[in-house]
Amino acid sequence: RTKFTKRSSAPTPKARTQPKKKSLAKLFRQKSGNLLHSLMIPDRFMGWIPYAIQQGKQAIERHKPEVILSESPSIANHVVAYWLNKKYGIPWILDFHDPWTQYFAALKRPYPLNQIEKYYEQKFLEQGDAVIVTAKSLKDEFLDMYPSLPSNKFKVLYNGYESFNSGHPELEPFEKFTVVYTGTAYDVPERREAQVLDH
Repeated sequence: RTKFTKRSSAPTPKARTQPKKKSLAKLFRQKSGNLLHSLMIPDRFMGWIPYAIQQGKQAIERHKPEVILSESPSIANHVVAYWLNKKYGIPWILDFHDPWTQYFAALKRPYPLNQIEKYYEQKFLEQGDAVIVTAKSLKDEFLDMYPSLPSNKFKVLYNGYESFNSGHPELEPFEKFTVVYTGTAYDVPERREAQVLDH
């Protein structure tokens, strides 16, 4: 037989709505983790790069590809492709789903690491034979930062989606006005709220 006491009763509505406070230990781990990641160039996958380059060499010598395609995130992919392109001279296409140094959710790197990162950003964009971006605004951003780059090097390829054709069931309207966002909500509340209010 189970005996219930006041201690085991359900919490009051006020207690349920109170946000959980982060412990000092958890906050320290988060901050120290962000600091450690900010020191890793190009990102936290930097330790994978030497192994990936070696595997890339073997793949190129075995399969003789006509082009190298690197995609980010992670930027480490571009580092691997950079060295493979430099060694073999195979045409290189960079695919950016998000900005690099200007990404609003990116970690803030201390000086001079932030300048080193920008140096490699420009070097990669210059050495690549073509650059794919997912929006014209990202293309314009790169060209504003590095005006010496030719505009025709950049190709805008929007993210795809599955269109609603006759093969889909009819959608039923919501009872309340509803906004659906199918992207990722990053942990940058002050920026996110400002962008929503602006629109």
